[in-house]
Amino acid sequence: MNPAALTPDARSRVPRILAVDDSELMHRLLRTRLQLEQVEIHCALTGEQGLRMAAELQPEVMLLDIDLEGIDGFEVLQRLKEDPRTRDIAVIFISASCETMDRVRCLDLGAVDFIPKPFEMAELKARVRSAIRVQQLLRMLSQRAQLDGLTALWNRAYFDQRLAAEFGESRRHNRPLSLVLCDIDHFKNVNDRFGHPFGDEVLALFSTILTGGRASDIPCRYGGEEFGVILPATMIGEAIEV
Repeated sequence: MNPAALTPDARSRVPRILAVDDSELMHRLLRTRLQLEQVEIHCALTGEQGLRMAAELQPEVMLLDIDLEGIDGFEVLQRLKEDPRTRDIAVIFISASCETMDRVRCLDLGAVDFIPKPFEMAELKARVRSAIRVQQLLRMLSQRAQLDGLTALWNRAYFDQRLAAEFGESRRHNRPLSLVLCDIDHFKNVNDRFGHPFGDEVLALFSTILTGGRASDIPCRYGGEEFGVILPATMIGEAIEV
């Protein structure tokens, strides 16, 4: 079981695009013209709605207008960047504004691109595809940084983050959560007697045992010869069986 398969992966899920524009016509145009691009299209009419959907959907790309009812596109982008859940979303502005300073402000706030209206659909598709490729690469690099180099299990940093998230979900939805902590007995003696390269083989082999269980379980290397397995939606009796 590959640890990278345990979370939404940029290589496997269909990329999501969130269009935030106050024009229903614009939404219909995007849905029609992008339907063959192998992406999920989601639409919001206001900035507040766009922020809520961005936090929920975690899209790769947001297509954002400047002029919106309520909060404008500039404020939407600022709030996206302030929220850890949404700060990495690639934002492409699509706006009728011809003001150079508007474009400058969008880019300074963290947008990756600016497309003026009216636009050529072929150009929009190309820029969206480019933004999605960059997002997928960044997500893959981020996941690599959370993997233990020796065992290919999730590392301690990911363990801490994921356990906190699962604990929060468990309390919020009143569902069970179990945790297995284990280590390899007398591991120092193994290293002293047979050498560290052999000890590394033992750790790698033990990691394959931990990953050979249920697909929903989350095995991690806690440190040294210590390991943790997070078991979401699992009662104590099931955890003992695992």
